[in-house]
Formats: sequence, C-alpha cells, structure tokens
Amino acid sequence: MAAPGDSEPRDDFVVDTRSWPYARIVAYGNVGDADLDPHFEDFLGLFARSEPFTILYDASRVKFADVRVRRAYARFIQQNAAAFRARCLGVGFVITSPLVRGALTTVFWITAMPCPYEIFATEADADAWCRARF
Repeated sequence: MAAPGDSEPRDDFVVDTRSWPYARIVAYGNVGDADLDPHFEDFLGLFARSEPFTILYDASRVKFADVRVRRAYARFIQQNAAAFRARCLGVGFVITSPLVRGALTTVFWITAMPCPYEIFATEADADAWCRARF
C-alpha cells in the first residue's frame, strides 16, 4: 500500500513522497486520457496533506500528450487553482523533448499555472530549484 500522496506503482505515472514536503512525479511513455484520473487523484492526495510542498515533475520519459490530455490538464489546473496556490510552492518540470515542452506550453496558454514553475533540461537543476523554494 502506498503512503498518502504516493501512487500505487503503475506504468504511466509514479508519485514519490518519501522526501516530503518534496514530491517527485515521474511520467512515462505516451500519456493518454485513460491514465489521467488516477494521476489527478495523486495530486489531490498531495493537496490533502494540508501543508506546503514542491513537485519535481519529471516528464523526460514522456513521448507525446495529445490534445485531449492537454485540455484535461488545463481543466484540472483550473478546477484546483486554489489548492495549487495554497499548497504548492512550485513545480520544477524536467522536459527534454521539444514536443512535450510545446504540449506544456499549450496547457499554460489555456490556463495560467497558479503556482510558480520552471522548466529544466536536467533533474539536478529542477531538484535544486524545488528545494530552494522552502
């Protein structure tokens, strides 16, 4: 059984909160909309902890996110903007693919990210940024 805020092992997303209040999310492969409900539940689990945290979101293994996925992310961010503002001190994205970077940019055109974020090419840079948010 996973700890609160941790996801059960899956092939698409893994949430690691062993270093709480620093959460690490790793996304894999081609993200489809069937993968999103459990992933969004993972986020809600982080918000439920009722304390500030940061997220290192490693999307360096993601190959593609279609338009439905981008819209679903935008909708989730909009619906949970208050929780992001209240709890999330920042998200450091690790994105190495120009295609995935463009997909994230599209999400943020639809809705603004309600907490600070930065996009990095390396996990080390994202990690340092996330830890400096405290």
